[in-house]
Amino acid sequence: MDQANFKFHQADNVYGALFFQFPKVLMYGEKYRYLSSEAKLTYMVLKDRLEYSLRNHWVDEEGHVYFIKKPCILIPKLTKMNRIDFTWLN
Repeated sequence: MDQANFKFHQADNVYGALFFQFPKVLMYGEKYRYLSSEAKLTYMVLKDRLEYSLRNHWVDEEGHVYFIKKPCILIPKLTKMNRIDFTWLN
């Protein structure tokens, strides 16, 4: 394949192609039927942070995965949208 016909991703456009994963069980599972949309959104954001922690090898010798306090960057957005109490993260 020659590079003239190859579509490269541009650094400033890649961010728009990223997305959160929404587990089907949260939508269809009877167990989660009464879970609020805000709780489901919070789960997806924290799951994304978990994957970030794993990519950075933030795991202790017992296999526990740690979050660095960066979720606080996302907290104002979630709090404005849904009035979720994130004080427990501080």
